[in-house]
Formats: sequence, C-alpha cells, structure tokens
Amino acid sequence: MAHILIIEDQEPLGVLYKSVLRKYNHETTITTTGEAGIEAALRERPDLVILDLLLPGIPGIEVARRLQESGILPGVPLIITTALDEIDAQSIADSLNATAVLNKPFNIDSILSTVNGALATANQD
Repeated sequence: MAHILIIEDQEPLGVLYKSVLRKYNHETTITTTGEAGIEAALRERPDLVILDLLLPGIPGIEVARRLQESGILPGVPLIITTALDEIDAQSIADSLNATAVLNKPFNIDSILSTVNGALATANQD
C-alpha cells in the first residue's frame, strides 16, 4: 500500500482517483490547490504525488519546483496530469523530472498502470 498525494482542482477527478486507488489499497490525500498540496506533502511525506499542471493560484509547475526545493521531490515519484498537448506536457514533465504524464482525458486503466509503473520504478531505486 502506498500513500498518494493528489493535487487536483477538479473535485470529480479527485474523487475518481480516490475511488480507483482505494480499490488497490492505496491511501490518498486530495487537495484542490497548489498551496494545500505543498502543505500536505510536507506534513505527510507521500510515496507518490499526482499533480495537475493547470491549477488555480499557484500553477502546478511552481508547486513541483517548491516540492523540489523542500526535498520532497525527487525523493518520491511525480505523475503530471494535464489537458495540455501531449508534446508540451512531456516537455514540462521532463523539465520537472516527472516519472510519468497522464494526459486528460484518461481512463481508469491508464490511472492504474501509470500509478503502478511509477511506484514500481520508485521501489527499484
């Protein structure tokens, strides 16, 4: 079981993540703003962070940079979620050393395979 921090401003997506990941015994914390996500990461030290790039207030790129400065990243895998063009999203993910990109819209199988792949990679390090 992993503790997964989800930073996603669209509440229905947060609920979807939580319900899917709970079925596989993962514990989740959901925050809807970048600031709350940073605070939760510092407090809870998650095993994985799922981060939406297009957050209101502090954008996802800045959230990732602050998590890097605080030492949370790159110690845990980072999955970027976004509705941006796939090429742009991958370029941003590469610049943030993200483990994976989950392009919106996505399906349940892609959530599970991306999370499981990121956790497996982290366990190999």
